[in-house]
Amino acid sequence: MTLLWLVLVASLCAALPAWADEPGDAGADPPGDDDDSAADDDTPQISASTTVRSRRQRRAEEAHRDPASAVLIEIDPALLPPSASVADVLQDVAGVTIRRFGGPGDPSYVRIRGSSAQQVAVYVDGVPLNAHGSSAIDLSELDLASFDRIEVYRSAAPPELGAAPIGGVVHLRTRPDVAAPIRLRAGWGSWGTHTLSGGAGLAGKLPRGAVGNLRLSAAYDGTRGDFVYFDNHGTLYDATDDTTRRRTNNALDQLDVAGTARIVRGPLDLSLQDRLLWREGGVPGHPSRSAERARFGVTDNLLGGRLRLRLVPTLLATGDLSWRLRGERYRDPQAEIGLGAQDSRDAMHEGGAGLGADWRPVPELAVLSSARLDLHTYTPRTLLPQPRTDATRLRLASTLAVSAPVELAQGRIAVSPTIRLVVLDDRWIGADPFGGGPVSDGPRVRVEPLPQLAVALRPVPELTIRAAASRGFRPPTFLELFGDRGSVKGNAALRPETGHSADLSARLRLVPNPLFSTSLEVGGFITDTIDAIALVPNSQKTAVPINLGHTRAGGVEAAWAVDALQHLHVDASMTWTEARVVQGERGTVGNRVPGVPPVQVDVGVQIFWDPWVRLGWRFDYTAGTFDSPSNFFLQAARPLHSAHLRLQPGPRLPWVALEVLNLTNTLSALQVRDPLHPSPDDRSPVSIEDYRGNPLPGRSVHLTIGWSP
Repeated sequence: MTLLWLVLVASLCAALPAWADEPGDAGADPPGDDDDSAADDDTPQISASTTVRSRRQRRAEEAHRDPASAVLIEIDPALLPPSASVADVLQDVAGVTIRRFGGPGDPSYVRIRGSSAQQVAVYVDGVPLNAHGSSAIDLSELDLASFDRIEVYRSAAPPELGAAPIGGVVHLRTRPDVAAPIRLRAGWGSWGTHTLSGGAGLAGKLPRGAVGNLRLSAAYDGTRGDFVYFDNHGTLYDATDDTTRRRTNNALDQLDVAGTARIVRGPLDLSLQDRLLWREGGVPGHPSRSAERARFGVTDNLLGGRLRLRLVPTLLATGDLSWRLRGERYRDPQAEIGLGAQDSRDAMHEGGAGLGADWRPVPELAVLSSARLDLHTYTPRTLLPQPRTDATRLRLASTLAVSAPVELAQGRIAVSPTIRLVVLDDRWIGADPFGGGPVSDGPRVRVEPLPQLAVALRPVPELTIRAAASRGFRPPTFLELFGDRGSVKGNAALRPETGHSADLSARLRLVPNPLFSTSLEVGGFITDTIDAIALVPNSQKTAVPINLGHTRAGGVEAAWAVDALQHLHVDASMTWTEARVVQGERGTVGNRVPGVPPVQVDVGVQIFWDPWVRLGWRFDYTAGTFDSPSNFFLQAARPLHSAHLRLQPGPRLPWVALEVLNLTNTLSALQVRDPLHPSPDDRSPVSIEDYRGNPLPGRSVHLTIGWSP
């Protein structure tokens, strides 16, 4: 427990008597928008709850008008299946792909428009979790219930964040301006899966005219994870040894605790957040050679603070500080996973500080400027005697950004130009700065200009035609450079990735009457990545990252949603992607980029009569992907169905939900043995996998009980 947690808990206990007597505007919408932009009302609202549907409508209108390719999602537990995670919500967005490692609670990573997970920047309330692509964020470590909305920016990033990733941005947000009701939830499911979570928030008036908000949430998740899967023992040409087995060493325990506090007095707005994660579980290994004793654990603490000061009505100054400490524990005493380090304790620190200004001289123009400094350190420590130097690696990165979004012709034209300058200082990355000092075996300081332009045309209010182009940059992560863990070893010779992307789309939104609304978006995109980094096998049980070369991903994405008669909601998304190696090592040119599905379709239907009953069905189809640039192995397509039923006797009574995942119990599929020379007569059964070597589970049933007074 950090000191901030003690302060938050003490403040909550002290504030309960005072805030309990505050009259709330239950069910009222706050004036203005609830976002953190300068155009919003800066004073937290004292309402006890907010109509979620009206917020969703406002978010839909924002996304419709945004010059960037943005999707803004309101998180409402009543509208989602109880087991829904951050990954599940993101999977429904066109152009977004989720890669999963298997059963409940197993790692999952987001990829946008053919990018890698490291090329997608993930933020929590303005604080980057992987600034400059410092890591791939495991979405299973993030508790969906502790957030209020998710913003997805495909390719072009919002100017106020100062990020320029190649893939895009996922921004997880809380609403610190509204009191959150008490919520409790408990669930049980197949394979010993269980969950217990709760949260509460208060908003009210404090002494001397200040207004404050305090929110706390906690979630515990656990599972045995011993689901049944199909195993062909790696013998594609021998069906006599095909069988079904139980996944071993896949148990998991995870605790996620989050707290936020906000105080506003006059022009001053101060907010604090602290997120603590503890996770411990087994590493099951390859299905044909399951591990029994390998373990992996994480302790992660993110502490952040943000200050907003309204200097004059047209000028807002901001500042933020953040520090993230992450410790990873890996133990494989019998070398069941790979030939890398078998007992390690790695520590990563990520600190950041930023300053920004938002000046709006006229309603049609905003001038946004920001400066940010990030410091990353990585200290690997091997507990077993091996020839390895446990040196602290240090990287400094700074970003300067200026943007001037403007609206012309009475809002019919919106232009958002942005220029960023990233300075990467890797002089201490090759040796311990606290011991051996800097090294100079090549260029260690890199300056990258990263321009971005987004344009939107609105000939009529219902239609927005938008286009964007941007340049992105990502240095290799410390794990890619120096990692040594199990089946993956680092490559210190990796070069940074650079990318150029462009997209064009049209959005149509119709709301002819309160009983019917629909939206449709269709667009295309293309992204070129130079020195793209990909994992390739270099021995029987070990892989190493390499600079694959020049890759190109292009495609078409479409999304459609409809709400009818206040009792029906339908949404669907489709993405077609062609991702190829344009230039690279001999034998890979022309091959498909590994991990990028050519086709992905997601469809959902919900019939509801709030709050009493809600019935939903989902279908998710993902075409097979290659596991390496060689394109020697093509995974089977994954058509998965799920359904859920939620019942609640009354608005203030507990609710119960039943959910069934993988309704058809799909465990295997026929797949061509030689994808380079496919033949319908030369196929063999393989397990349903997303990330090769990690089978997806079959049918599972989950029961959840919850209450929010």
